[in-house]
Amino acid sequence: MNMLRNRSEDIKREVDHFPSGWRETYMFTYAWDYLDKAKAAAETMPADPYRYFVEIQLLLSDATLNALAHLEEKLSRNDVLNILQQFLYQ
Repeated sequence: MNMLRNRSEDIKREVDHFPSGWRETYMFTYAWDYLDKAKAAAETMPADPYRYFVEIQLLLSDATLNALAHLEEKLSRNDVLNILQQFLYQ
């Protein structure tokens, strides 16, 4: 996600972390695909504190990709706190 988030800054520095020939749409598709795979893998984990740590990271990753897709620079602190509160009190 950082490659998506920081791309314009990277290009200004003449650095490009995208695979050769990839556009932003390809990178979003790739990121969503692997996020879905990670979510499926997390579902197979036993319900213990480690799984909760993984699930929180996946929720934040999902929200970050959504924010970037809607041309937001990043998640706000309030967004992060809301995600954590929803997770903890579900």
